[in-house]
Amino acid sequence: MQGPKIKVGLVGSGAIMRLSHAPTIKASKDAELVAVFDTDLNRAEGLTREFGGKAFDHLEAMLDVSGLDAVIVATPNKYHEEGVVAAAKHAKHVLCEKPLSVDAAAACHMVRSCDDA
Repeated sequence: MQGPKIKVGLVGSGAIMRLSHAPTIKASKDAELVAVFDTDLNRAEGLTREFGGKAFDHLEAMLDVSGLDAVIVATPNKYHEEGVVAAAKHAKHVLCEKPLSVDAAAACHMVRSCDDA
């Protein structure tokens, strides 16, 4: 008997999401793509048409989706901090693409935010 699926949201809808993360989630029996955020709503909608979920152009709105368990952050590197910290404040599990950050201070802030959640 299978347990409940992990409900995943994507922060960013660029190439790595389309080529790797979204197809992997779609193929998984243990995970479900429920939300995609991108500042460009058309890009987010394109990903959801292909892989499922609901598109958002406001990060906070996506993070408020009922039942959302985890997010994958794969935005341009300089925006990783914003996505990780916001997700941590919403008590979501976070997987962040590398590099974690563009500088040590931002990386420390991100890790502290996750510790505080």
